[in-house]
Amino acid sequence: MIPLDLTTRKLQAFLGGAAATTNPTVTVSYYDVPKGQQKSDYSDYPRTPVFTVLSGVSETDICDAPKQGVSRHIDYINIYNTDSASVDCFVVIDDNGTNRIQVKITLATTESAVWTPASGWKVVT
Repeated sequence: MIPLDLTTRKLQAFLGGAAATTNPTVTVSYYDVPKGQQKSDYSDYPRTPVFTVLSGVSETDICDAPKQGVSRHIDYINIYNTDSASVDCFVVIDDNGTNRIQVKITLATTESAVWTPASGWKVVT
């Protein structure tokens, strides 16, 4: 699980260098669960999607920090390389200003990096 359980933690992504033509797109989905009320299947909590375009080497928020009293359970991340060249993509947890690198992935043109709790990170074409 990617832990976003404090109001000072958010998920960010950025590139290792400038995109040749087009920045990658990102889709994240999550459930917000009130602390102390977690259920194993999340059936009582709505799934929320977030759509973002990365900003090159600048850190881009791809999932905001949760509100007070809530734990954010990320259940899907997809980073799609729409660029005409390969890109190095970093995903980090911004922990109150300190970056905690989760993964660095090189994506060829039209490849995606996909994360789920069950399978972790995978590159797919």
